[in-house]
This record gives sequence, structure tokens and C-alpha cells, in this order.
Amino acid sequence: MKMKWNHGILATGLIVGILALGWLGCGSQNADSSKTAAVETASETETAGPTKVVSLKVEGMTCNSCEIALKKSLTKLDGVKEVEASYKEAKAVVKVDPEKVAEEQIVEAITKLGYTAQVTPQN
Repeated sequence: MKMKWNHGILATGLIVGILALGWLGCGSQNADSSKTAAVETASETETAGPTKVVSLKVEGMTCNSCEIALKKSLTKLDGVKEVEASYKEAKAVVKVDPEKVAEEQIVEAITKLGYTAQVTPQN
């Protein structure tokens, strides 16, 4: 007796598998991350007040998932307004309310993720 394959189920399984690979982390190193997307906090009240731009050299990021982890972690800090990160350029740019969050807190949050971070002077 010969088995019949349901091509619809096979195609669906293949598509789900391919999509899952994109969500598994560091397997997406070939993706173009030259365009870094900003992650902004949802609350309008957090964008009020003074804004300071903190530039950091971040070592240890190897892929897009690293960028996402860094963005998610930093946006949880009270006073962080926006985060941009690039593993290819080994840097992050963070817009903050300096009355709510200090540079040291940002560096500490990045260090807790397993990366090294150093504040760099603005150009």
C-alpha cells in the first residue's frame, strides 16, 4: 500500500518551520540590520521633560536578536524614551530624561545582558 502525501500540510509545515527559524535568535545574522528601528515607549508622559542623547559602544552583540534584547531591556528603565542599537556598528543610542535615569543605570542594564558598554562622547 502506497502512502499519499497531503501537499497542503507539508507546505504549511515548511512555512511554519521557516518562520520559526527567524524567531529563534542568532540565526538571523544574514538579515540586513543596517536600518536600525527605534523602539519607543508607549506613554506620552514619558516623552515629556528634558531629553539627553547617550551614545554607547556596546561589545558582544552578534545578531538582530541581541539588538532586540538590548532595546527591550533599556526601554523598561524609567526615563528611557527611545533606543537604537546596531550589532554591526557595535553601538547604541539612547534618548533619556536625565532627571529619571543616569548613564550608569544604562551601562548596568546592558552589562546584565552579558554585553560590555561604555559611554562615548557625542560628535
